Order: sequence, then structure tokens, then C-alpha cells
Amino acid sequence: MEVRLRAGALLRELKMGVTEEIAAFVVNTKFENLTERAVKEAKVCLLDWLGVCLAGSREPLAEILTRMFRTMPCEPQATVIGKGIKTSPLNAALANGAMSHALDFDDYLVYGLLHPSAPVWAAILPLAEWKGVSGRELIAAFVLGFEVESRISRILGKPLIDACFHPTGTIGTFAAAAGAGKALGLTRQQLIHAFGMAGTQAAGLIESFGSMSKPFHAGKAAMNGLLAAILAGEGFTGSEQMLDSERGFAQVLVKQDLRGITGGLGREYEIINNSYKPYPSCGATHAAIDAMLEIRRKYALQASQVREVSCKVCPVTIHVAGKSQPKTGLEGKFSLKFCLAAALTYGELSIDKFTEREVQRPEITGLMEKIQLIPKESYNSVSEAEVTAVTAAGDKYTHAVSWAKGTPQNPMTEEDMEKKFISLAELAVPRDKAGRVIELINRLDQLNEREVADLIGLCS
Repeated sequence: MEVRLRAGALLRELKMGVTEEIAAFVVNTKFENLTERAVKEAKVCLLDWLGVCLAGSREPLAEILTRMFRTMPCEPQATVIGKGIKTSPLNAALANGAMSHALDFDDYLVYGLLHPSAPVWAAILPLAEWKGVSGRELIAAFVLGFEVESRISRILGKPLIDACFHPTGTIGTFAAAAGAGKALGLTRQQLIHAFGMAGTQAAGLIESFGSMSKPFHAGKAAMNGLLAAILAGEGFTGSEQMLDSERGFAQVLVKQDLRGITGGLGREYEIINNSYKPYPSCGATHAAIDAMLEIRRKYALQASQVREVSCKVCPVTIHVAGKSQPKTGLEGKFSLKFCLAAALTYGELSIDKFTEREVQRPEITGLMEKIQLIPKESYNSVSEAEVTAVTAAGDKYTHAVSWAKGTPQNPMTEEDMEKKFISLAELAVPRDKAGRVIELINRLDQLNEREVADLIGLCS
């Protein structure tokens, strides 16, 4: 009898669909199952995310969201990063997700064409204050949310972009549900229902790029995923086949089959493939920016010397960052021509370069007219580019980049990451607080529930 029961259980496991298999993996994986490298990378992700969120808290969209929360008072249970207020967990997820993506300075996955940290951290940090979550539990929830997001994006990232959907807003909803579900201790069946609710809420269109609605996608992904997990924990139901069905997420949006995403689950974690940004612009612009800055540095090239510039990039780069006449700083982040012109003019690309004044500066717009973007079909990644600058005297300078700075193949150093965090955090909190945040994140896996809440409080 016992043998038959075991055989029956094994048969059920073999018949599991993608939705159920992913849910089972998330529920059954413990902190102790994570690799040392995955744990270390999660800390880097949190440091980077808090930095961009603190800086994003000074953006206009943050003021609008905060103003709305103040006119709709609720029980103060979760921190709005950098704003000095608390609100409901769902509101905090919305605000923190949006603020952390407001500058387009947050991390990204080259192959997945999305921003992985924003939806997940924004969904699980409110739970740390509301329900109480230890550092180990927080890390496990994040790594597993990231894993779900990354694996789905390996198959759906480019098809979604091609169909003009935003992967961060769509796939990110599942990631937020997975991370929040793990932090809440959902059962496998509850998490399956949470995925069902995540899929029916997933949204985000590329038409929104260059407006406040792009970071709004990240906030809504966090909010919707958290809502799905909370409701599932209370017994609310959703589709049990959202990642499998012909009427589900992948098939309806882009006619893709997700059966390949579960291979090798738990052997290594996708978080080790994360990329971080040295520039506050669309990740697809970074390889070309690197190339332009290297030409400027190596040959002491000045903008006034240039007659023409050609830039060969992956076709997807032009699709997402091809705005030719940006009118605002936000649009400038998705204008490769502007990014190249500004990089050549200033020799760097910082937050203050992405303003309405800069994108409309005559010297910049004049230089943009000299830049030609050329799609190169042999480039399979947005992290590849080749820039050629020709001077009025006829000199020709070329530089090619295979992996942009900040990718795993060309990483930013630990010092780079800490400098980036401090420079961004100081826009919202005193330097001593920023230093304390670094200290606490470095030992995140040792923090208890109260200390995790204290860490979040330092960023209020």
C-alpha cells in the first residue's frame, strides 16, 4: 500500500505543469538551499535598489504619489522610502516600486529585457514592517522572486518587447507574487492561485516609455503581486494554469510555451546574471555610451570636432531607445542619440543631464542630428554596440563593446556600487545614515525582524 502511495505521489509530481512546479519550488526552497553567491548578490541588489529608490523619492512622481496618500489616509504600516511617511503595504509597494524605477537607474537583465529588483523588493519590504520578516527570510523571498522573474523573461522578454509589452510590468507581477508569497509563508496551492491573480493583473505597454507611466509599471507590478499573495493567503482563488494554459499569460500575449523554464531549478540561481547601471538611462543605451566615452577618452575627441557619428546596435535597442527628438529628461533616457550626444559633450552621464533643458540644448540637438543609428542583425544582445566618429578633418575613430559596463561579463566593482549608493542616498538622507545602511545590508542574513525594520526605517 505504501509503495502504491509513493508511486502515485511520484506520478503526480511528473505531471506537474509549469505553474505548479514553479510554485512548489518557491514554497519548498529554504534560505539554507541558496548558494553563497546568490545570497551575496541579493545584498548587492538591495543596496542598489535602496539607492535608486532614495534618489527617485525626489522625483515629481514621488511627490504626486505622496500627495495622493496624504489625501487618502490609512493605517501607517509600511514605509514610503525617502518620504518620511508610512502608509498601507499596498500603497508602499506602489510608491517604492515606482520611485525605484523613476530614474531608470535600477538593475536589469540583458537577456530578459526587464528590471528585476524593483517589483520584488517593493513587494516584500512592506511585509517586513507589517508582518515581521527576518533578514534570511527576506533574502530567500527576494532570490526566489528574482528566479521566477528571470526564468519567465528568458523565454518571454524579447517577444513581449517585440509585441510592445513592458516585461517589468508584466513578468514583474509574477515575481512580486512569488516573493511576497514566500515571505507570507503561502502553501503551494495558495501560491498557484496567487500566480493566477498575478497573470490576470499583469500589464504595461512600451508606449509609456519616456513618461511617469513607465516606472508606474514597476510600482503596479509590486502592488498587484503583493495583493495577489495577500488574497491567496486569505483563500481567494485564481486560475491554476496561468503559466500553462492556451488562455493564460504567455500564450495570449505572445503565443509562447513556458515548459522550458523549470529545467535545473535550484542548481544555480539566476540572480548571478544581474546587471547594474553606471548611467541613469535605458539599459539598451549603455554599450553605445561606453563606446562613445572610450573614444572621447582615448582620442581626446571633442564634440566640436565631430562631423558624423554612426552607431551599430541590436535592433531591439532602436525599438526601445530610438526616440529621435526627446522633449523631456524622461524621454532622453530612451533616446540613444541624446545619450551619445551628451556623453560626447560632457564626458559623463549623470542624473542632472536628463532634464528638459539639457535635451533641448542647441549644442546637444545639433550633435544629435549628426548621429545615425544602424540596426545590426548579428547583434543578439542590447549589450553590444559599435560606435564610429568621423571628424571634420576626416579622422575616423571606432570602438566596439561586447558587454556594457555593469554586466556580469564586465562588472562594476564593490567600490563602484558603494559609491553609486552613497551618491544617490545623499539626495534624501544624511551620509551617516547611508553608511549605516551599508553596514546593515552587509550582514542582512544575520538580522532579526526588528533589525530589518530598523534598516527600512533608516531610509524613511
